Amino acid sequence: MATLILDERRPVTRWLDARWRRWDARPPAWLPAAARVTEPVRRRLLARRLARRPAPPQGVLVVSVGNLALGGTGKTPVTIALAAALRRRGMPVAVATRGHGSPVRGPVRVDPRDARLGDEARLMAAALPDVPVIQGRERAAGLAAAAAAAPGGVVLLEDGHQAAAGRHLDLLLLDRWTEADGTLHPAAGRPLPWGPYREPAAGAARAAAWLLPLPPGAPFPAARAPVPLFGFRSRTAPPDPAVAPLPAGRYGLLAGIARPERLLAACGEALGRPPAVAVWCDDHAHHGPRRLARLAQLARRHELAAWVTTGKDAVKLGGGDLPVPLVVLRQELAWEGPDDPAAWLRKRWEQEVRR
Repeated sequence: MATLILDERRPVTRWLDARWRRWDARPPAWLPAAARVTEPVRRRLLARRLARRPAPPQGVLVVSVGNLALGGTGKTPVTIALAAALRRRGMPVAVATRGHGSPVRGPVRVDPRDARLGDEARLMAAALPDVPVIQGRERAAGLAAAAAAAPGGVVLLEDGHQAAAGRHLDLLLLDRWTEADGTLHPAAGRPLPWGPYREPAAGAARAAAWLLPLPPGAPFPAARAPVPLFGFRSRTAPPDPAVAPLPAGRYGLLAGIARPERLLAACGEALGRPPAVAVWCDDHAHHGPRRLARLAQLARRHELAAWVTTGKDAVKLGGGDLPVPLVVLRQELAWEGPDDPAAWLRKRWEQEVRR
């Protein structure tokens, strides 16, 4: 059964996605010259931002979790997994995030029920009930509030690799890499405006460790690297049957994330059949009464038994009224490799904070 895809992203998002895909497969002749013109400007802007980076707050270990790509590499589930692992080791932990798309300036401790706050911030707060998640548009103020919420512990700075924010360590998610002569090399696509990357592979040199999302069936790389490597496997799992089992019959998929095509494939694999309808929305898109009405209309028109969505989209839909059940896919993450990132971070914490 083919899935009916309703791409309701903004026209500029669809246009850029189509252009980047086309240029990646067959770059036009003028693209290298255009990239040579814009690259010095990008480097200057990034260097200026990083030069403004202040010292991190005292008394805590500040660890950035970032990436080179624009999104869709798993920063949020990785941040959740790291925070939970550190808490299991008895360490005070807090998360600092900007709360992308939220009108709230902050800093404020995130209540997952507060619809004014960022979707990823609310998702992290819901998944980490005993970890303070601090949303602050100004990085310095957000970090200070997070440090005060976890004195003597670890503050995870979500999406901070390119930010002018004080930190002790950068953990970088690499969605691309190559292996040559026994060495692992970071890789990346074209940076903005010619591709979906914030900076090229050279930006990986600023990281203290690289986090590798391992493809299904692929072994942990045996190649050497200049920094520690930590691998993880992430999979989309069926909804928890004890919470909201997926009814039999046709279902729809709502995906308001950076790379909805990946979720579409993973959803079909996890549930054993593809959705009848898939609605693609912009990453961080607002799901208000209009969206609920649209989903209700589609459910009736296509005789859907349920809507399936991500945890991030579910917090934005809240307890909205739909004529069919809303069930949430689970994102399961497991670390793989010779080393444990939480154990490594604990050692760095002891060196930086407990010395």
